[in-house]
Amino acid sequence: MSTTRTKDTTRDLLDQVSYYLLVGQEGRCYTAGWRKPHSDWKLRCVDSLLSDGKGTELVEEVRKSCERYAVDTRCRAHVLAICAKNGDLETIKAAHEALPAVCESSHDLLAFVRFSEQLSRAKGSTGWGRAQRKAVSRWYLNKSAKDLADECSSRPSDDGWSHRDVLRLAHVKSKDVGTAVVIRFLVKGFESTRKEFATDETLDDVTQILEHLKVLDVMKRTKDENEAVFLVEKHSLGFDGVPNGLKKSAEVWRCLISGLPLKRLLVHLRRFAQLGFLAQNSCVLPLVLEQLKNENRIAESKIHPVDVYIAMKKYDDLGKSNTGRPSKKRPNPNVVDALNSLLVATMKYVPSTGKRYLVVVDVRNTMVHGKVFGCHYLIPAVATALLLLPLLYVEDDVTVAAFGARDLTVLDLKRGMSLSEVTKRMRETPMGGVNCARPMIWAEQQKKSFDIFLIFTDNQTKVVDVKPADALNRYRTTMNLPRSRLVVCALSALRFNLAAADDSGMLDIAGFDVHVPHVIREFATA
Repeated sequence: MSTTRTKDTTRDLLDQVSYYLLVGQEGRCYTAGWRKPHSDWKLRCVDSLLSDGKGTELVEEVRKSCERYAVDTRCRAHVLAICAKNGDLETIKAAHEALPAVCESSHDLLAFVRFSEQLSRAKGSTGWGRAQRKAVSRWYLNKSAKDLADECSSRPSDDGWSHRDVLRLAHVKSKDVGTAVVIRFLVKGFESTRKEFATDETLDDVTQILEHLKVLDVMKRTKDENEAVFLVEKHSLGFDGVPNGLKKSAEVWRCLISGLPLKRLLVHLRRFAQLGFLAQNSCVLPLVLEQLKNENRIAESKIHPVDVYIAMKKYDDLGKSNTGRPSKKRPNPNVVDALNSLLVATMKYVPSTGKRYLVVVDVRNTMVHGKVFGCHYLIPAVATALLLLPLLYVEDDVTVAAFGARDLTVLDLKRGMSLSEVTKRMRETPMGGVNCARPMIWAEQQKKSFDIFLIFTDNQTKVVDVKPADALNRYRTTMNLPRSRLVVCALSALRFNLAAADDSGMLDIAGFDVHVPHVIREFATA
């Protein structure tokens, strides 16, 4: 009996850890908005697992999370650092062995170093024992010389730490000459590295890496636009390798855009417009339009329609002025058309979950006239439609209903409908009060099988008569669907609490941001 109870408790705690690794917050409510993880955060689920001697299982959970989406990947580094500093010997060993796989980017490695240093300082230690030095060394030595140079030079410092500091404290030494050259470059700079390794007897591979490091060093220091263009074109340098001062150059961007991920291109779209790069006579405009219409790039990018719509709204804001007068910069109609086409195109590339959905929406006036917490570019009705439309495109079994005057009203929404058509249908539906338990009660009465219940409202989350958790459990029992899940999105709420603390199949979402579609999908497929 006790064994079963311990096993269940361990699984529940690991589910809580998995949730933290997904959204960066403890509890069952994801609140929209970015939060930088900090070592002072007390993660009760992590501490409980470590005190129960389940540290190695905890490390394995962190490893597995690398295959899934994460709002902030530094949360993995946070949990791993806690395991490395507060676990037993087996846990410490497992955490250090997992470091290169869990903290794959330099961004995450430097976050791990920061967490480790802060946790060690609380114990009166430096934290740079032999085990940590070996683990950090493996991160650097497991990469090829060129990959290491590109990764570390594009982000030489982060979270208050630099690779120069880490390499010195970890005493990283390599038997591979190419990697040794890169380490010297990161610690001492190019001139010192050239004097040390550039001799008459230098091997060909060392000569090649020295030439590559010289290119990186010259690019980092140059202020000449023509020189930067030459280096980018000849050596296929990426966005991160270009100094910020040259990112205002149309010629430099002309060389960078073809290699820029589509999601990052959308992020920079408003900046392009402010710099005049999207004017009709700009050399950058045709390249931007080509990328926005490239079907292969769209399919590879896996961006969500939410990313496109927010980019559209930011770009559209160019035509508005705080003074009430027309702005000098106006949106280019060709770019607007390309973004509208991209919005439709991205819907069919959202990954399918293969689940059966019941989506129930609030259709009261507040959904049209209210504001979305965490994203002022959206109103609740549009945010709902942006999450609903991709489901209609890629899922085979989606039922959409509204909280009607007497009961749920099934909406006749079909694949291929536009954003405006969906929001219009929602406005035309007779409105009713929101009862978050009603979807499960209705599905039970109709004898319909659903894997995921999705509820969208502004901030109406009060319990009316039956608790949503009770209605969900009764539905699971009656329909013999123990894995049915419930997600409640209160788009205008700062925080609320409907999900039962001990039910990993319930999730509350307060507000809205670009991470919400991915959080819902990961939760649905967990």
